[in-house]
Amino acid sequence: DKAINLDPNNPLYHNNKGVALRKLNRFKEAIEAVLMALFLSPGDPSYLILYAELWADLDSPKNGISEINDSIASGKTDRKELCEEIDNELKKEDLNEKEKKVLSDIKNEICVNG
Repeated sequence: DKAINLDPNNPLYHNNKGVALRKLNRFKEAIEAVLMALFLSPGDPSYLILYAELWADLDSPKNGISEINDSIASGKTDRKELCEEIDNELKKEDLNEKEKKVLSDIKNEICVNG
């Protein structure tokens, strides 16, 4: 919150807050933080991916997928760029099995079936 107070218009700070809240299993608060990041940087692939992951954490993955599809349809997000970002995320060695599955599900829904 300190960084956000210093620069409330920096989307990265809001996204980082979302990441921290996710680690604390405070998913609804994390979604709010990531929504602010998306408000400040509409269509950012990494923020959209985190948003979708958070909805999956709440057992409502369709909400996140829907937001991604809306962002692609409106032209805010490039599908290819988003799919490349998902591939980069999947290459991270510190992902647990649940995180890999969520990312793979998002990839299948957006990049393969979309």
